[in-house]
Amino acid sequence: MEADLVEYYKPVRYKIANTSSYDAAGVDSRVEALKLIAAPERYDAILLTRFDLLLFKPLDAFPIQPSKINVPFREISELAFRHDCRVSDLMMIFPPKYLGLFTNGSWALGHALITNNPLVDKAKTDYFGCPHWQEHINLMSWEYAESGDYRFTPIGVISRDLATVEDGPYYFEGIPFARYPDHSAIPKA
Repeated sequence: MEADLVEYYKPVRYKIANTSSYDAAGVDSRVEALKLIAAPERYDAILLTRFDLLLFKPLDAFPIQPSKINVPFREISELAFRHDCRVSDLMMIFPPKYLGLFTNGSWALGHALITNNPLVDKAKTDYFGCPHWQEHINLMSWEYAESGDYRFTPIGVISRDLATVEDGPYYFEGIPFARYPDHSAIPKA
């Protein structure tokens, strides 16, 4: 499967970690991937995404702001957002100026991107009770969604078609799903 992924994506640099390295304390595979970027100043933007994310429309259809960290959407609901300011971690698009903050551990990646932001005064909050974040973070969609296998979001869906070379059916919470050419997942009757 690893050889198929490398052949399909043709990365300039890559590292295939063994299972035990994923389990090592303090290791974030996303940070390790970002550390592989050589000469980041040559790039206009860095795109960090799950390889099994199928987008519903092209990225240029989303309101991406080139000077900010762009994330897909707010997580779950307004109530949940007011509680912990979670954003989707399916994808990030950002200029290289932020790379060092992620690779040196100053800014932790993930759902808590807003609350982990080291560049803001956390005592100042917005309408939702979140630290002021709009100066550095942009939402590609203001909708709320929850990501996971076969859960549709404003930007796309996680597809196991790309995560494995095996054929389905796949199971989600014990329910078998049929896979269709449009990448929808419909529970079988």
